[in-house]
Amino acid sequence: MDDVAGRVLQAVEGGAAAMVAEIAGLVQVPSVSGSDAENDAQQLLADRLRRTGLEVDHWRIDLEELQRHPDFPGMEVERREAWGLVGRLTGAGDGPTLMLNGHIDVVPTGDLEAWDVSPFAATQRAGRLF
Repeated sequence: MDDVAGRVLQAVEGGAAAMVAEIAGLVQVPSVSGSDAENDAQQLLADRLRRTGLEVDHWRIDLEELQRHPDFPGMEVERREAWGLVGRLTGAGDGPTLMLNGHIDVVPTGDLEAWDVSPFAATQRAGRLF
């Protein structure tokens, strides 16, 4: 393994506990689609991105305007508000760009008695986060 890869792996291993704690904090927010908690999770993530030094664009989506667009596919749940969020870390140079894209809302949990582990507990077991 070359020196750069070794340093990257060492940095990841050194920060693993902090990364798991960050992810666990997000998992513990019951961000069910269309709920206030989904919006809370977006704000929590925006704040965390800012703290790590990223440039953050966090904006309220105009749902009425979005729904009027001819290509609007519809919404899977009722929403009274929705937010967009982009975090950007400017690089140094003209190399390749890495982009990660995702969402943080989840489907309703259903019957909590059917779960082996509470869905928002962020329980750690055998090196895994549940």
